[in-house]
Amino acid sequence: AGDALLENLTQGGERLITYAMDLDVEVSPESETTPQTVVDVQFVKGTLLVTKKQVREQTYLIKNSASAARSLLIEHPKQTGWELVASRQPAETTRDSFRFVVDVPAGETDKLHVETERTVEERIALSSVDVDAIVQYKSARTISDEVKQQLEKVISRKREIGRLIDEKNQSQQQLDQIAQEQERIRNNMSELDRNTELYSRYVKKLTEQEDEIENLRDSVEELTNKIQQKRDELDSFLLER
Repeated sequence: AGDALLENLTQGGERLITYAMDLDVEVSPESETTPQTVVDVQFVKGTLLVTKKQVREQTYLIKNSASAARSLLIEHPKQTGWELVASRQPAETTRDSFRFVVDVPAGETDKLHVETERTVEERIALSSVDVDAIVQYKSARTISDEVKQQLEKVISRKREIGRLIDEKNQSQQQLDQIAQEQERIRNNMSELDRNTELYSRYVKKLTEQEDEIENLRDSVEELTNKIQQKRDELDSFLLER
């Protein structure tokens, strides 16, 4: 009927040996892994402790074309960190696999469904994560009302910081544009006679721009200080929670 090679065996030990192929029996495995879902969110000292669950499903479709019933022993591999979800209990559990017994009548089909899951924890520093990510975690169905309220405050503070950063960037962009324009004007002035009307207009323009540059620089400095202040306040708020 077949042959097999038996590995070394300790006294009283057991080995499962595959020695032949049953051509009347077909086993077709199909696997599916679901995306991770958030099952718990906690606010701990400025970080989000997010617990996620992932489910992996394996279905073994068994077809018995023989004229007699077959009793199958199906080995499903064990993987580190993955736990068997209570469904059909294995007949035996080894170091490397779960073993399930499936009895299939003659000429019929059956299937074995094995579901495993794992939970992973992720720590997220709220001071460095963007607002969109926080909003996503806040919308999790498993999050408590207390944590939602805390995250709302974090989101509000971060949006205020983002608004100030946008204002600062706009002022800096205006400064850069004025600098480019002044360079163009000075290049043109180098080709003109100082007594011409256009030269005088350029001088007036540069004078007006200097006042604007001073105002914009003051604005950038003020906004920089405000941003740092708001960030310090956010850090203090996070550490208190």
